[in-house]
Amino acid sequence: MKRVYIVLFLLMSCGFIFAQNINQFDANGERHGIWKKNFEDTNIIRYEGQFFHGKEIGLFKFYKHYKIKPFYLLRNCLIKIIK
Repeated sequence: MKRVYIVLFLLMSCGFIFAQNINQFDANGERHGIWKKNFEDTNIIRYEGQFFHGKEIGLFKFYKHYKIKPFYLLRNCLIKIIK
């Protein structure tokens, strides 16, 4: 029984360690990382996606606010990252 508690504790703590923060800004004040935004005065997601120093990258999901059910539109944003 003691082993079960130890395994459960380790699994739950991994979720906290690897969790990412959302809606972060970089040193220049540009969006960076995972972003999610809700419609005003609701808990319904407006869009979710990832930014790299202010540029949209990867797959973005844009949702429309319908009273019946949420609807979303996918947009794939590809950029070339030059270092």
